[in-house]
Amino acid sequence: MNTTTKIAVVCALIVGFVARSLFFIVQLQNMMIANAALRNQIESLEQQQNTYRESHSYSDTEYFEAMFTFYYVKPHDQKFGVYNLASDIEGLKWLKPYKEGVFDCSEMSAYLEWYLENEGWHSVIVTGDSPLGSGQHAWLLVETSTDHYMPVEATSLEVVWWENPYFDNYFKYDNRFDTIQEAWTFSKTEFDWWD
Repeated sequence: MNTTTKIAVVCALIVGFVARSLFFIVQLQNMMIANAALRNQIESLEQQQNTYRESHSYSDTEYFEAMFTFYYVKPHDQKFGVYNLASDIEGLKWLKPYKEGVFDCSEMSAYLEWYLENEGWHSVIVTGDSPLGSGQHAWLLVETSTDHYMPVEATSLEVVWWENPYFDNYFKYDNRFDTIQEAWTFSKTEFDWWD
């Protein structure tokens, strides 16, 4: 290869390198401009969000809906069967001990209702005179076949069986709450197991 050819090859390589470099520089500049524009949009949105937070007070409905949006994450199929229910409850234990006025029958019922609903059991919280005649109480009624319910004592984590002498008393109650929202609306301090 003669000198002129070598110089031509080197010049071609240099021109190619310079052209690629200019291309990448232009691309980099375009990306920097786009990045700056995105940063400006983000800052503008953050400013709008901060202004909204500072000037907006949430209504009880907005707060309530936001609080419980993801409370229930139910399976598609509802579970049925008294013995299946007993099996699902068997082995459960409270990590937090019973403490009246803090974590008692109402919080325990609300927590167990949440657990069972998310396991596929339709459960309702009921309150009224204790089925045993010992003051006010909260417990669950769990649907074990269509429109048929079995009582569940949340404090002892047990199904109340038919042969229990107080069985019928579990269907005499003052209040029925189909969702935690209903219970929480009734009393914000009695069913707040998460506090």
